Amino acid sequence: MQVLTYSGWQYFFWSNRVMNANIGTWRDWPWSRFSFSPTTAIRQYREHNALILQAVPKEQLLVFNLNDGWEPLCNFLGENVPDKNFPHSNIGASIVQEVIDNHPIMRRLIREMMVSIGILSVIGAYGVIKLCSRTGVVQKYVSQFFNAIGMY
Repeated sequence: MQVLTYSGWQYFFWSNRVMNANIGTWRDWPWSRFSFSPTTAIRQYREHNALILQAVPKEQLLVFNLNDGWEPLCNFLGENVPDKNFPHSNIGASIVQEVIDNHPIMRRLIREMMVSIGILSVIGAYGVIKLCSRTGVVQKYVSQFFNAIGMY
């Protein structure tokens, strides 16, 4: 999808710049994977966390585990604990499908891809028709097919 849309190429160039700045890796083409070392990524993640723990005053920082639920979060913010359960909206990575279905950028990519595929289909059909009109045998079979389905 990314290759067939203008926005997809823009996203590709943007994500390349972000990944290069963050972990020093680069992709040559949209369908290639980022090449990075998991060890390097873990090290950078831990360095970032250590930097945050050092830079932010303890009274302004909450190290939060989602499994802890509402209580630590509400205590930190000085709010009452709600009566409803803590939300768990990304069970089974469902958020990926939600983003594909609802995010405006993904909707734009899908629309652009449909237009691109439509244009490529029309160009392909025109090429097939031109090719078939040059050869008598193929033209005979094509005309028989179109007559059979009532289009000629």
